[in-house]
Amino acid sequence: MDVEPKNVTAIEEIPVYSINKPKPESIAVLKILERGEGKPKMVKKGRLIQELEEAGLIDKNSSVGAKHSKVKGLLNSISTAGSVRKRFSEVVKS
Repeated sequence: MDVEPKNVTAIEEIPVYSINKPKPESIAVLKILERGEGKPKMVKKGRLIQELEEAGLIDKNSSVGAKHSKVKGLLNSISTAGSVRKRFSEVVKS
């Protein structure tokens, strides 16, 4: 299909964004959060850590600080916008 150039006044480039497949650990975190209770669904950080340990995503022998740091990294990996990040941080408050 040819387009007649007489109607084109300018060509503007638009940004291109890639869509990446989520990592398996991100899917595991989302599944745990989906099982949360209440409206909105909430999961306490301690329970999230426990379930991530059971799933083998957090080492049970790690220090408390290391576990919390790992949870933060996992949540940040599934958060892209400020509002999403805020929502996930509210979900895991202890």
